[in-house]
Amino acid sequence: MQTPFDATHDGSPKKFDAPDDHFRDRARRQGVMKRYAALLLTLAACSGGANFAPTGDPIDGVTVACRSPDADGDGLPDCEEAELGTSPRTDDTDGDGLTDFEEVVDRNFDPASNNFRFNPRIADLPRLSFEISALPDIRIHYTTSEGTTTTRGVERTNESARTVSSSQTREQSHAIEETLTTEATLSLTPSFGVSGSISESMSQSMSWTDEQTRENRRALTESNSYAREEGIERTGGALRVTLGIVNRGYQSVRIDDLVIAALRADPRQPGRFTPITNLDFESNNGFPTIEIGPNGTSSDQLIFGAELDLDTALALLESSRNLILEPAVWAASDIEGRSFNAPLETIGAKCARVSVDFGPGPNGRGRPVEEHFVSAVTDFERRSISARDALDDIVRVPFEIRGGALVAVRDVSATDAGRWIVALTTGDGVSTERTVFDPEVSAADLDTLQLRPGSVLELVYVEDNDGDGLLAREEFLAGASDTSVDTDGDGLNDFEEARVGWDVPVILDLKDRVYSSPATADIDIDGLDDAQERMLGTDPNHEDTDRDGVRDDLDDDPTDVRPATYLPMDGDATAAIGEDFVNEGATPATDRHGVSGGALRFDGSSRLIGDVFDRHYRGGAAWSLWIRPENLTPGVQQGLLDHDPSFDTWNALWVSPEGVGGTGTSYGQFIGLVEDTNNVTSGWHHIVGVLVDRSEGFYEADTFEIYYDGVLVDAIADDSEHNVAVGEWIIGGGVGRRVDVDLYEGLIDDVRFYARSITPREVRALYAAN
Repeated sequence: MQTPFDATHDGSPKKFDAPDDHFRDRARRQGVMKRYAALLLTLAACSGGANFAPTGDPIDGVTVACRSPDADGDGLPDCEEAELGTSPRTDDTDGDGLTDFEEVVDRNFDPASNNFRFNPRIADLPRLSFEISALPDIRIHYTTSEGTTTTRGVERTNESARTVSSSQTREQSHAIEETLTTEATLSLTPSFGVSGSISESMSQSMSWTDEQTRENRRALTESNSYAREEGIERTGGALRVTLGIVNRGYQSVRIDDLVIAALRADPRQPGRFTPITNLDFESNNGFPTIEIGPNGTSSDQLIFGAELDLDTALALLESSRNLILEPAVWAASDIEGRSFNAPLETIGAKCARVSVDFGPGPNGRGRPVEEHFVSAVTDFERRSISARDALDDIVRVPFEIRGGALVAVRDVSATDAGRWIVALTTGDGVSTERTVFDPEVSAADLDTLQLRPGSVLELVYVEDNDGDGLLAREEFLAGASDTSVDTDGDGLNDFEEARVGWDVPVILDLKDRVYSSPATADIDIDGLDDAQERMLGTDPNHEDTDRDGVRDDLDDDPTDVRPATYLPMDGDATAAIGEDFVNEGATPATDRHGVSGGALRFDGSSRLIGDVFDRHYRGGAAWSLWIRPENLTPGVQQGLLDHDPSFDTWNALWVSPEGVGGTGTSYGQFIGLVEDTNNVTSGWHHIVGVLVDRSEGFYEADTFEIYYDGVLVDAIADDSEHNVAVGEWIIGGGVGRRVDVDLYEGLIDDVRFYARSITPREVRALYAAN
């Protein structure tokens, strides 16, 4: 039977409502420490290492338990553990690798001076964050025909180069905020992970000024112009960031490895952040070991970088906002060399995470995110704690509840423009669920919200000071102002631009939702501001919406995504192909839908010959057609599409029993076969050839792709510059330069010629629609 340790108590350990009830003043705390020492001496004096201490003299007015057990053998008697709120059944309540005795006695835990420094109920983990000292550097690599390589970056003004705007507000807070104004589905961590949480707490959100964004766009335009020059090819790019590391924790930290992940917000999926690349420390010797003392900063500015593929580098210049940096890989240890990775599993099994994000707005005052891992199990009868107990009794963060709603945390109070959101994430080892409590809808009851090991309690302050419907975090990422409804003055409010957007045509009836920049009126520099782009239905992020080589402001029909020529092959050859084509023997046949006369049959001697392009195109192109071969011979290619051989251009698609393929340039380059498609002789099949233009009209078509029934089956890079020319194009026949190709025998339907590349998504849309 346990003996009371308090003379006025009824026999059970005293339960204190808050630490201050026990540690009331300095003298009281000193008395408690004396009592620890006296009890330890008493325990040491017990004969035979007994587990009980005899009655001691009163210390600081409290009678020591006459036979006080130490069930977990950590050096703290159970009666003292009850007062501290630590667990009497484990020597390390918070699982951080430091025993309760080490934290309370050896490291002198004193909640009056610092409640977080070696609190035995709050895991001591690194509290690191980035300090970004320069704008991310985005560069493009070029190679000349002579093999010389050069790299060009973004030219900035002195003021622009010195301006760096960042916030420690985290990816998960962005996601929570966006659920309040959208039906977005949150991207949740699959389970509780302390390592991932540390990465989250280190993350930094980047925002770019209007001037910096324009500088990036100008660099993109100049890059496009430079790439048009003879003998210049863009080969890729690079991203570099310069930063320091701040240690806000209470232990010295040694960082042995660090890789940084760069992510960006996806406006089409609010709450989602997609990876860009991982940035490595730039040194031939790898990452150097860095030691940072408590509340210290790394002495050197660290440079991290990564090579990028061309598409990614151009996309960053095109839309460089929404950048988030966070650790992808990290390894850290304390001053004694103990890895912080070691206790993570134990911490995750004992602790819940409590975070407080004050946001990027003026009310947050630049305060960093608070992240605490609190013990959720102190007794085995009740394996959880309430959210109120976690905040009040353990973290001891000042907060105020009014009308059942959380209205203040520390000195940040709710206003007409801002409010506190509570989110609780729980998991059962299989699935993860997050519940968001918005006081405007349903306030959280902190007494009933239970935190178990693995739970995450998030307090997130959100605000909309200008009342435009776009909350402060999203305004920050977009570079917009939370004090102006229309930051860029283009006639569209910030919410309309960042959240509502409008549809632009893609192919057939396929449309994409596009979003303009609330901070820059004409981000694609095509002479049309965002209001004009919306009125015209054009893409505000691309200067040539329909990708026909004509800039939107100069295009008579900037949203015309129809093919340059479309032949439905409806059986009436004259009506189907018009005067631009000559029919040499193709006859009506039943199409793939069973419609009589809905296709044309080619008998091995028949062809259609005509003009399909109204001008030369240096860049992408695509050819789409449906075929049903009737008499293929093994090893013999039959021509589906060819170009007048007098022109040095891309020139053929062909089919054989082994598959489909093509020739590339005037040299008759072999493209390849569709493997495992020996059934091309039976039934209808959709064939697409795409000359890929990676930069949408900037003379960089360097790959030819072949699709079979909506699936990419072959692609080959070609360093030649392609010229998709006017002149005669031949359907159902032709002769390749180095490959003998017979005339086609079988049915052909729905032939489309596009004077631009089409994407895999567009290919699938053509296949599905037909």
